[in-house]
Amino acid sequence: MRHDLSSNDAKKRRDFDDLQNEITGMDPGRIQRFLSEGDGRSPGAKRRKRVKEAEQRRLVELLTDPIYRATYERLGSQLSEAETHADQTIQRYETAIQAAQTLLADMEADAARGPDGQLVFRYADGRVVDADGRDVTPEIAAGITWPENAPSAEAYFAAKEQLNSLENELHQWRGYRTDTLGSIRDRHDNDDNPMSLDEMDDALDRIESTQPAIFALPAAEPEVIAAPPATPSAPSLPTTLN
Repeated sequence: MRHDLSSNDAKKRRDFDDLQNEITGMDPGRIQRFLSEGDGRSPGAKRRKRVKEAEQRRLVELLTDPIYRATYERLGSQLSEAETHADQTIQRYETAIQAAQTLLADMEADAARGPDGQLVFRYADGRVVDADGRDVTPEIAAGITWPENAPSAEAYFAAKEQLNSLENELHQWRGYRTDTLGSIRDRHDNDDNPMSLDEMDDALDRIESTQPAIFALPAAEPEVIAAPPATPSAPSLPTTLN
């Protein structure tokens, strides 16, 4: 009988200690220890929820400051504009590259060929080169038959240079879109860790200062807006009655 009373007293003490620990938060009791991390009732889940709520309150408090709010909204607006501009520019580069590749392929299809089948091109001064710009010997050049529509060396290498420039600039714009604008977007939208004023000022500067230049891209075609169909005029009424 004494053994049963002792066990019962020990259980009561453990339950009391667990309750006190849970109330003070010093050490989770047995109930909390048996809850998994994925359970919303676990200490870790409750702690993460409190942290997230505190971070969200911090952003709300920051946005009550007029200077912070104005900078935050200006960054969001300029970032969206830069993203749209970059996406449109990348699309224009991709279209221009496809056109340049087609032009180059057509030139190579019309080009003259040397005795071994390699592409050859002739400059205005009569010098003959292969597709890599290496000189063709006069003996070989003398035996080449030149098609009437064979592209000149000047036109061919200008087309190659244009394609190379377009590809290089596209690479820069893709990097700007992903690395610069993408990283700024991640920070701007991270409500759990709001940007500081200094961070936002730096982001605004980077949006403009790191934007690549546009050299090789042809000018955008002006948008043609169709005129609305003419509205048929109502029949005129006689001004006098007979």
